[in-house]
Amino acid sequence: MDLSAITTAITTLAGTVSAVAVLISLLLIKSQLRQAHENQRALIQQGRASRSAEIAMRLMSTDFAEAYHSCMNGDTEISDTQLVQFIGYCRAVFLGAEDSFLQHGEGLLDEPAFNSFNRSLRSLFESPGMRAAWSILREWYDVEFAAYMDGVVKDAADRPIGIQHEQWKAAASRFNGTKGFRSPSETGEKRNAA
Repeated sequence: MDLSAITTAITTLAGTVSAVAVLISLLLIKSQLRQAHENQRALIQQGRASRSAEIAMRLMSTDFAEAYHSCMNGDTEISDTQLVQFIGYCRAVFLGAEDSFLQHGEGLLDEPAFNSFNRSLRSLFESPGMRAAWSILREWYDVEFAAYMDGVVKDAADRPIGIQHEQWKAAASRFNGTKGFRSPSETGEKRNAA
């Protein structure tokens, strides 16, 4: 074999090895990007869960629970302090909703998580107080998010807390003396609408 043939063979082999190395590197980068994306989504979900739990824990305070109950029912005979507490609570809910809306728009919040979020948000707007708070705070938000929220408000049924109490009583009585769980769909129960 002559030297030029050997050089050509070595050059070809080096090019092939180099191309394979580049391909392997690209596949590794793609895998790392996918993993980073999944990690980011997991962190976002964890953040959403923490934020929701923190907001819900505010209801454990007796003075806020009273303000929440009165304001959610649309009671107009509330104190200034109760109103400030409730508007602050609603602001936290709306900021969390905006964050979830934006994350969904960026593809960081998948459809099942967004649908769950949407259903829980819609249930909050079943109360007159939450709808009133949105009408007061609406102008603080971007038009796209405001349009989304307006749709959620429009889709929400009117179901004051009194109806939720009746549902609680029905559900609790269903479980008194039983050890098993049967979902409302298994028992044929339907959600009451006001």
